[in-house]
Amino acid sequence: MLWNSNIKVIHRDENTVIVNAIGKWIRIPKAFFSALDIAISNATTLDKLLAKLADNEDREDMKRIMQVLENMNSLHIKPDSTDQPNPAKRLYYFELTNHCNLQCGHCAVNASHNSKICDLPFSIIREQLDKLAKTDPATLCFTGGEPLMREDIFQLGEYIKSHSSHDLALMTNGTLIKHENVKDIVRIFDSVDMSIDGVDEESCSKVRGKGVFQKVINAIELLHQEGLQSISLSMVLTKDNYKLQDEFNLLCENLGVAPILRIYEAVGRGHTNQKKYIPPKNALNVKDIGNSEERTPELGYRPSACTCAAGKKILYIKPDGRIFPCQSLDQNEFCMGNILDIEDINAYFESVVYSTALNKIDALLIPEKEHPCATCDVKSFCWGCPGLLYRWKKTPAISHRCQINRDALMKSVWGEELNTNDNRINSYAR
Repeated sequence: MLWNSNIKVIHRDENTVIVNAIGKWIRIPKAFFSALDIAISNATTLDKLLAKLADNEDREDMKRIMQVLENMNSLHIKPDSTDQPNPAKRLYYFELTNHCNLQCGHCAVNASHNSKICDLPFSIIREQLDKLAKTDPATLCFTGGEPLMREDIFQLGEYIKSHSSHDLALMTNGTLIKHENVKDIVRIFDSVDMSIDGVDEESCSKVRGKGVFQKVINAIELLHQEGLQSISLSMVLTKDNYKLQDEFNLLCENLGVAPILRIYEAVGRGHTNQKKYIPPKNALNVKDIGNSEERTPELGYRPSACTCAAGKKILYIKPDGRIFPCQSLDQNEFCMGNILDIEDINAYFESVVYSTALNKIDALLIPEKEHPCATCDVKSFCWGCPGLLYRWKKTPAISHRCQINRDALMKSVWGEELNTNDNRINSYAR
């Protein structure tokens, strides 16, 4: 038996929480964890571990716990087994251009039609795509700016399709999807993510401009007509639309697309215009951060632990080739190098430059000893986005959000089990 090296273990009183690499977790009695951990440290076999337990009831409980842990890929009961899940593949966002036909007031990358940031030529981008393909990613996403403003967008997509097997996604404002190009879009891209930031013309136009709402609706209809089903629609929460979440979910259901709620980020024009758009403090609670379908009365949803993939399984590449962990952490201090300077991408992921950058990200989620969050028993469940925490940690938003969420998180993570048929074993698997 072996623990997965990516697990996180948290103790409180007589309980232990074990978190896996993607934020799923189980709460078990500390005594069960200690027995299992000692058995693993001493290379004790499963049969010998079970034999040491007090009675058959304890043995059945331990079997149940171990089965859940194995399903979570947190415990390898048979380390030499060949049926263990493969490590998660990477997701790359490639910002092909900073040019955009819109001028959204909250744009995190300051994209505009008159952007002075030069686009890389086709030949240079193709070289970088070859590098990324060598890592066998799960998905490459073309983003911007507005990627459909590049005249060679379909050439780039066709090149990827003919030279690699990973999925190709398109992140677009949707306004340039027309009858003339929709067949090419559906032929080349496996999924399309569009932004709308509202539920009707009035709410959408406050952020994205007049007439955008109907253009996005038309784009969705065109994509559906050509057979594309993997479409998502996002809404950044602002002070004008944060109360429209239910209406947004209903709109997406009627349109046959997946809804995505995004937190307002005060970067780019989002920083310049934050007084105009940023939601009030009472909108900054847990239910706005997550998209889980599992729900509880206390939180609105069952929380995942904070296991941000930025930099580890997600990379964001700017138009000039600079690499960042994600769009939320695109400050110079988090720059992870430049893909134009990297010859061997797999060697890069083993380099000191890369590991040092990851340490900076991890440090964001570890409160300083003097910070009030340092001794909190639910700090590992409170913040999912290091970028958001980076910008908020010295603002009143931190304490206000704590007042809203802490009690609910304490009850959900450490309190009475919400769905259990066994009061003796307080396990809580997510």
